[in-house]
Amino acid sequence: MVSKYQNSPLYGEQQVYLWEGVTNLDISENSQAYLQLYPRSKDCKFICTLLRNSQAKVFVYLYKLDNYQVKLEFNLHDNSEIETVCFVEKCQNLRLSQCIVLLGKHSTAIVRNACKTYGKEKIDIQTSQTHSAPRSISSIETNSVLDGCANINVSGVINVLESSHESTSDQYTKAITLSDDARVIMSPFLNILTNDIVCKHGAASGGLDELTLLYAQSRGISPAKSKEMLADGFIFSCFDNLKHPFWETHLTRVKENS
Repeated sequence: MVSKYQNSPLYGEQQVYLWEGVTNLDISENSQAYLQLYPRSKDCKFICTLLRNSQAKVFVYLYKLDNYQVKLEFNLHDNSEIETVCFVEKCQNLRLSQCIVLLGKHSTAIVRNACKTYGKEKIDIQTSQTHSAPRSISSIETNSVLDGCANINVSGVINVLESSHESTSDQYTKAITLSDDARVIMSPFLNILTNDIVCKHGAASGGLDELTLLYAQSRGISPAKSKEMLADGFIFSCFDNLKHPFWETHLTRVKENS
């Protein structure tokens, strides 16, 4: 049974369903949380603070939303870890903001986004990773598939402050366009204020590989189905390394609905 959040810190191991417009959630020391976020407010803000030695897995499903603004902020203290999956599908005029602040040493944040468009969607995704403690780790990967005349703008900034030596941060944005009218804009930015760090970013976009499409069709798969299968394989590839029953349950459900 998944409980609804009641505006109090989470202790121990809990699974919580979140839907309020504004939520401030603290995960207590040495605790584990499994969070499901399904926004019902057009201006949704979710702030999650992980105290020392805590862990969280957060699943965010943005489905058939129109003119929504969703803001996600994660603040991590010493030795805390968070994994987040955000799936965007059939949303019109959506603005998604993700802010990761690594306040403690040995903190880790892994964020994976997938965005699937079908026609006239306009999606704006803004990400921020700020390292203010040594030996912290952050990673954001965004995979998008654009069809019709969809428009996606992905902008991201990585801030590594002076006190964040021996930290690691990466940000990757990839997109596949299925039509000539689809548009994707990628704007990565690095702000590095210290040495002895590993920081990487990458951006790539293009269409489906014609030879792969031809091979699929030679196996008796229709052109439309071939395109759909390859696009789905690409968009879900960023979740391959997330191994846990919590992810398997939610991602299987998303694949069945897609």
